[in-house]
Amino acid sequence: MAMRSIKIVQAGNRAVFQPDPAGVQVGDRIHWNNTTNNDHQVQMTDGTFETDNIPAGAVSNPGFIAAGEASYRCLIHPQEQGTIQIVPAVVMAAAVVPAAALPAVASFAAGAATPSAAPAQKKGAKKKKGGGKKKGG
Repeated sequence: MAMRSIKIVQAGNRAVFQPDPAGVQVGDRIHWNNTTNNDHQVQMTDGTFETDNIPAGAVSNPGFIAAGEASYRCLIHPQEQGTIQIVPAVVMAAAVVPAAALPAVASFAAGAATPSAAPAQKKGAKKKKGGGKKKGG
């Protein structure tokens, strides 16, 4: 859950909400930051939330907890309006890689003997005959 800020900025002879945040997720807390020289007071158009008066240079209190798309307006200046758009949270799933695509890896239990490779024979070398028994014994 993130903290989001909507600036109230002067645009000519009126104030506007900037940016009108897109990408807000359910549970984000939204505050209005008044950068104008006038007081403002924000209310959801359905009446479910209202900030205290926001003097010049101040930030709204309390913050609005986003629960879904919501339209709002300034109670002091009704022509100032905006919308909070909710986007679904992006869930990243773990990638599943088939076992056949993974390189072969040998693993050994603790304490088990590790395999030893037979020494490679040189090209053209002859194998000894006799089954490996010692003579004379």
